[in-house]
Amino acid sequence: MRRFLFCGIAAALLITGATCERVPKILIAGDSGCCVYGAESRPQTGWGECLSDALGGGVMISNHAIGGESTKSFIEEGRWAGLRAGIVTGDVVLIHFGANDEKSDEAHATDPYTTYQANLKTMIDETRAKGGVPVLVTSMCRLYYHSNGNPMRTHGDYPAAMKALGASTGTPVIDLEELTYQWLKELGSLEAATPYFVRDKRDASKDDRSHLTGEGAAIVAGMVAKGLKDLGVWKY
Repeated sequence: MRRFLFCGIAAALLITGATCERVPKILIAGDSGCCVYGAESRPQTGWGECLSDALGGGVMISNHAIGGESTKSFIEEGRWAGLRAGIVTGDVVLIHFGANDEKSDEAHATDPYTTYQANLKTMIDETRAKGGVPVLVTSMCRLYYHSNGNPMRTHGDYPAAMKALGASTGTPVIDLEELTYQWLKELGSLEAATPYFVRDKRDASKDDRSHLTGEGAAIVAGMVAKGLKDLGVWKY
């Protein structure tokens, strides 16, 4: 009787074409803009912490981002190898660097169109070798305004270099610099944007200008989520 019941269920599955489709996870390689913070750092929040909710909830996020990392330090310290080991076919890997590649010290500094692109390409190639889907994410705009009310672009050639690499390698790019530029432009002033950025840890009377509050992180995560869907990378 049990054998007949099992055969009946199996036949029904074949007839209906029912399948168990694996929902991929999202892995994040990046810096303080998207990393996970502990209670002692609140209200500072990385957009990676809010990404599952921005995608509708229940999405598995493997967040390997660490504050202060550049493409160079992330690879040389073994953090990229740790992320790479967890990639399963179909997984999405978000690669969000640039803000610390601008640094001048040997441990972090890269050149936009040579070493920075080379490091990003390593991550792209190794993601694809594991069957993953790489997505490049440019750095967020910092909280600085020109006297005319327009936000400043403070990341030099790094966003353009990332986009150029995306075009040459066929890698999707979420231009978070442009998206946050337009957001800050719409807000229109330092005062209006202040609730979305934390205060300076060294001087609470000053704005941090780089790191997000929970409210700001939720907004930026929404931009990333929309980008993933608009690019056709996330269909779940």
